[in-house]
Amino acid sequence: MMFNPLGALSNGFNIVWTHIAGPSSGKHLRPPKIEIKNQAHSTNRDKRPIPSVLDPCDAPASPEVIKSNASDTSPADASREEPSLPVSSLIDQLNDERKLRAEAETQLLQLKPKLRAFQLKWKRTARELDELQSQALEFNQLTDEELKDMTTQLRYNIRNFALQYFSDPPSPDRFTPKGSKYDRYVPSNYKSYLEQPYHCPQLVEKFLWRVLVYDVFDRFLWAGDSALALDHLWCLLDSTTGVQSQTTRPEALRKLHTWRARTAKLVLEHPSENDEPLNLGAKENIVNEIQLVLSSLSKAAYDGELHNILGDAIEMDRVISSQVAKVSWRLPNEEEHEKIPEALPGQEQSVVICPDMLKRGKSNGEDFELEFVLLPGTQLLYRW
Repeated sequence: MMFNPLGALSNGFNIVWTHIAGPSSGKHLRPPKIEIKNQAHSTNRDKRPIPSVLDPCDAPASPEVIKSNASDTSPADASREEPSLPVSSLIDQLNDERKLRAEAETQLLQLKPKLRAFQLKWKRTARELDELQSQALEFNQLTDEELKDMTTQLRYNIRNFALQYFSDPPSPDRFTPKGSKYDRYVPSNYKSYLEQPYHCPQLVEKFLWRVLVYDVFDRFLWAGDSALALDHLWCLLDSTTGVQSQTTRPEALRKLHTWRARTAKLVLEHPSENDEPLNLGAKENIVNEIQLVLSSLSKAAYDGELHNILGDAIEMDRVISSQVAKVSWRLPNEEEHEKIPEALPGQEQSVVICPDMLKRGKSNGEDFELEFVLLPGTQLLYRW
């Protein structure tokens, strides 16, 4: 609908034209303002005040515009308007953080010695492990089964030898020792063995095992020129180790047998020209001493078989000496030089024929705290 200025005048409105300066022509007309001059047309039904000036440029914004303007406030402006924390609260937080840091530094200082000790222990353990691993590669290693097989074969050979040549013994009065240094290994009740023909082979078998335990094993009869020196040194070191406490003894034994295995390897790797003749001579001396004791029990020629038995025993000692594990022999009912009393008629007696075979540690040097029976000895129950 068009606006009629004349109609507006007739209804009591005044139109005011305002001139504004323009850039070129000088003046332009501004949109008219409508001034209300007459209030007579307002009725009692409408009591709301009428604005004095209706200017499109000055009209109030709609609610949507107001709402959008209020939402234009940025979060940064809102945060600047929030009240800051009190200074005393910040100081308390700073003090708490300083206290926690001081406690952490104190704990760190306390843990440093423990860490240093742990590092030293770890290095020592790593070094020992390297030594054990190098020993496993350096020294001869025998399994338990191999050791038992060697011992079982030696027992079998000795038993067959005794049965073959000493199953028909002479009368007890005809057996007389002839001044051999091995007479001490003959049981004092040897006459009781000779009264029964099937007991005589056990007497010979028992005698031979005592010769091997005390005069062959751990005597280095395979070492040639070095045999005598090694024998004296070994006896000295072994006796010194035996008196140590239970706490230090396993480690001392491990070091001792490691030294023996290393020494045995060096001796075998650098033989001398005299080694073989000396080894043969040592074996021949033992055979001669044994024959002095057994000559009155049998007139058969058995020196060849006796040489083979001694050779197997010496070779076994060489193999055992070349490994770190300790192998020893135990006679349960007798000690060296012990005299067995005469058995009474009808009395039963347990007789040890073969010694127990004991082992301590492994071939790589571990577990020297443990000693166990690898192969039990042979015991027979006799009724005299």
